[in-house]
Amino acid sequence: MNGTYAQWAAWLHEFAEGQNSDGWETLPSLSVEDLGAVAATRLSRRFAAAFNQRLLLWRDRFNRDLEYARNRDDVREALTAARRRLVPLRALASSPRVFDELRSSLEHELREALGRIQHDLEDVALRSGRDGELLLMLIREQPVDRAMAVFLPPDQARTEAETGVPGVRRVLL
Repeated sequence: MNGTYAQWAAWLHEFAEGQNSDGWETLPSLSVEDLGAVAATRLSRRFAAAFNQRLLLWRDRFNRDLEYARNRDDVREALTAARRRLVPLRALASSPRVFDELRSSLEHELREALGRIQHDLEDVALRSGRDGELLLMLIREQPVDRAMAVFLPPDQARTEAETGVPGVRRVLL
């Protein structure tokens, strides 16, 4: 196994456990040609497993935040915090350091997962009676899958996480 594979495998292990959101920028770029077809396939499986584990951690935290939400402002904050916590997943899924097929697969997986979660949130709101109408309106105003509308470069994604406003870059004069 080459050093590139080992470096990424170690980083992915930490990422899956929620420990390491940064650091991938310092890892070597991946290409199928450099890794070889077998190693690229194995590493792609590791990426998928780590990515899915990290997505489960994100979902668990989001569900906990929603359970503790007592009013509209709490729900709005839970949705905003969930989008902020998606930054590491979005950054990895759009990383220029991974080969095109893997990047496309990760982007697709994240987009699909967030679409399902948004749909489930709307379904719950629709079944919640009269109060559900207000909840549905809020969920549609603050969709969790809005984070996938545009993949931003990692430096802009961090700025979005800091500001909470998609596509906004902080300019310091």
